[in-house]
Parts: sequence; structure tokens; C-alpha cells
Amino acid sequence: MPRIQILIAGGGLGGLALAIMLERLPEHKKVDYLILERSLEWNPMGSAISLHASVIPLLKQLGIWAEIEKASKPMSQFSIKREDGSDLGTVDFAYGQHDYSYYGMVLSRPDLHEILLSHVPSEKILTGKRIVSTTQDDFGVSCHCGDMSIYHGDILIGADGAYSAVRQSLYKDLRSHGNLPRQDFSPIKLDQLVVVGITEPLSPVEYPLLKEDVCQFRIVLGGQDRPYTMWMVPLSDNRLAWSIGGRTDALEGSSVWSESQEEAVSSFGHKSHQYSRFPDWGETESDSIEEICEQMRGTRNPFGFGTYGDLIDKTPKHLISRVMFEEKEFRTWYGGRTVLIGDACHKSVPFGG
Repeated sequence: MPRIQILIAGGGLGGLALAIMLERLPEHKKVDYLILERSLEWNPMGSAISLHASVIPLLKQLGIWAEIEKASKPMSQFSIKREDGSDLGTVDFAYGQHDYSYYGMVLSRPDLHEILLSHVPSEKILTGKRIVSTTQDDFGVSCHCGDMSIYHGDILIGADGAYSAVRQSLYKDLRSHGNLPRQDFSPIKLDQLVVVGITEPLSPVEYPLLKEDVCQFRIVLGGQDRPYTMWMVPLSDNRLAWSIGGRTDALEGSSVWSESQEEAVSSFGHKSHQYSRFPDWGETESDSIEEICEQMRGTRNPFGFGTYGDLIDKTPKHLISRVMFEEKEFRTWYGGRTVLIGDACHKSVPFGG
């Protein structure tokens, strides 16, 4: 009997994690799979990512925990201040050790992507495969790519992000048959824009928080006259991850409703990036990055360490990216032979999911 063929749209964190799970299946349950990745080359963007304590047993089961633990720090708490330096409070995350026998862990998002990618055979990934449409029937499912290639399988997993081409094709078909809830064809709202980065290795003498064995998120909430959020967190190798931004109307922009990445990008006045690894991460939009950085550059950091500009200046430009935050949970996560996972079906802002 031939093996089941699974197509995975997207080589981000979700797509790669699923591929590793399939790799670990026992021999008598093995399936064939193929990742269709939009980008021509890997260039993972982002800042820090936290892994909840409940996911660590799965990482151990997959045989990748030791590498992730080495690149991570345990998460202890959120420490929150106002812009004037007064304390707002703390949020304790040490409960993970008590409830799950593990602490939550924090590491660089690019580091996590690199670890996951190293566990997927290179021949199982095709790059430069921008999916433009999908079709399915009783006998299988097909992905039609921008380079005119077509790939066939038994099951299609849409792990291709907030502006999932797989979801758009699936929803178009479901809607034509009257099977799509109204909630699911309303557009996605873009109302938050931030700049994130990871510094070069810093001096622990100048930045004592780097000496901490645990990870404490230091968060600043701006006032009513300038509502923004800044956070920074120590990573391994004496680096700091940081984020500065807020609602687009607070940053002299405006909220935007969009059904597709192309609409979203054009609404912000930028060109779409066909070959970007994360099309909803505007890593090349230097004008927006510089504008936000300049707005915040002279602001004193309530936790010390100078100004926000000092953090920005200690970050290599290729590790600074602009991120548009959307938030929407779709009711329809599957249809026929197609299943959606991750941001393709439940897009939450990073600090909310």
C-alpha cells in the first residue's frame, strides 16, 4: 500500500514542527511529506519567543529539547513600569515549575527556527514555491505555485501564516457553496505596528541583567499622550531582544482592514514581498523602521540602560524588523482534505498567544 502523501504549505515554526513530528513516526506508520516554502532562501526574522512549560514534554519526545534548552533561559516574570519609571506591577511565571515540572523558556526566534530546520531533511523542503491556489476532490489535493509547478497529495496542511494562500483558496471554495460562516470572510484588522530586534553581544558590566540566570521581561507602557509598549529581555550569548511600538493610530498611522497580504502591504504604502520568508514581517521596509525608531530614540528607558536609541544602535540592521500585528480567530479550520494550523487559522498578537 502506498504511503499517504502530506503537503505542508510553509516552512515557518509550525510547518517545521509538524514535519519533525512526521519524521518521528514509527516505521509502520510512516507517511511521505513535502514542505512548500514561499521564500527562495531562509532569513528568519523576529525577536524573542517564549515557550510555555506545557510544550516542553513534546519537545523532549521529539528529541530536540536539549538543543532548545541550551539556547534558552527560564522565564521568571514580567516586570512592568510606566514611562515615568513608576511601577505598575509584576506577573509571576514561576508557576510553570509547580504546575508542569518545567519553567517556560525564552530564546531567539531565529535560533528556534534554525534548530527546527536542522531536524528536517533538506530534500523534504522545496523553496521558492509561492502557492497561488489549491484544488481538492475525493481523490486528492493539489497546490498550484507561482512558478507554474503543481504538487499533489492526500492531505494539505496550511501553515503559511496570517495571510495564508491555502486558507484563501479553501474559503473561496467553501463560500461558493454557502459553507463559510460570515465571521470568516470578514477582513483582518491591522492596528498594531512594532519594530523588533536582537542586539549584538553586550557587556554584562554595562547591562547587568545579562548576568541573570532567568529571563525577566522588562515592559514599559506609555501614557495616554503617547500610548506605546516597549519590552526587553535577556537572551543567551549576552544579547538583548527588544520591541518598540503600539497601535498604528498611536504611531501616527491608522487602522487597516485587509483580506490579503497584498492589500495589507499596499495599504501601508509598501510593495509586497513575493519572496519574503515572513510576508507579514516587513523586514525590508527601512522607512517605517527608521520612522518608529526616530520617534522613540530619545526616550529614556525607565529600567535604566540609557535611551531606547542606545538599544537600537547596538542592534545590527539586518536583525531589526518591522512587524504588523493582526488578531483574528477563524471559526473554520478545515475543509475536505485541507487543514489549517497556527497563524493561518488563529492569528493572535505575540503577547496574547
